[in-house]
Amino acid sequence: MPPPSGISRIVPNERQMFERSRALRIRDFGCGELLTVAAAGAVSLHYYARDSTHRDTNVEHEYPSHSLVFTDSGAWEYHGAQPQETVDNGIIVAGEGRAQYVCSHPRGFSAKCFIVAIANDVFDEDKRVFCKSTLRLTPEMLFHRRVIMRSIEEPERLESIAFSLYDFVARIGSRSSKIPSNDIRMAYAKRVIEDVSSEHVSVSDIAKLLQLSRFSFSRRFLTHSGMTPHAYMTSVRIARAKHQLQKSSRTINEIAAASGFSSFAHFSSAFHRIVGTTPSDYRRVAGQSGTSQKYQVDNYEGEDNAHIRDQPGQ
Repeated sequence: MPPPSGISRIVPNERQMFERSRALRIRDFGCGELLTVAAAGAVSLHYYARDSTHRDTNVEHEYPSHSLVFTDSGAWEYHGAQPQETVDNGIIVAGEGRAQYVCSHPRGFSAKCFIVAIANDVFDEDKRVFCKSTLRLTPEMLFHRRVIMRSIEEPERLESIAFSLYDFVARIGSRSSKIPSNDIRMAYAKRVIEDVSSEHVSVSDIAKLLQLSRFSFSRRFLTHSGMTPHAYMTSVRIARAKHQLQKSSRTINEIAAASGFSSFAHFSSAFHRIVGTTPSDYRRVAGQSGTSQKYQVDNYEGEDNAHIRDQPGQ
């Protein structure tokens, strides 16, 4: 029986990015073409394409980095740590960096995949991230993918969402989490974020301070606080900016810089995403009402949060 043709899950902005990037970085992957379309921090995004005329059908590979593979169309055989399995658009493949695997493609059939890769040095060397190599694709995984594509211009946010996707896949594949929910170091991390959020400090800087890999830090912080480190830092910065918009006569550009944002565009985008309005409109309404809100961090549950609660299509 021929493999299912699948339904393409590439959204319009993915197609545009693919076309713009096609001439940039294409290399032969042995069984097809691999195109790198975006990179930010430790995260890189790739498209894989194999047409029905490609000569090789059984190729051994080594994951150069940790990888999550979405199959958009076609089907192929995966031979890894687990028994051989047919992969189609209902399966996600979870690959550990430097692990060996073999992929087989039925002659005469094509396949297209989207890959979210994270550099090996982000993870703890002595710990596996994924307990299973293949899992059923869920709506939450697909929603993470869409958020990743909307975050390619914001490197720290893209990395945060990619970590979130990896954490979600790792938890589904594991019978139980070994991460403590009552974590003193993460309580300390929250205080550090609150103290330094007005400075240009990254999540990576805080992970180094805690002597944790970025991935371990993100997972433990999420378990402790219900938010990713990036989401919490953004919320702290937005809370500070809201307070200054109400109380200060400084320009919005000055408030953006004083709140720790690298640019006005980044600040404006994050503010609108979290507050639901622009900084200038927020200041105008606050001035008309003559009231000010107490300075506090919102319990932000937007797209930056790891276990995204929104359902696809919302």
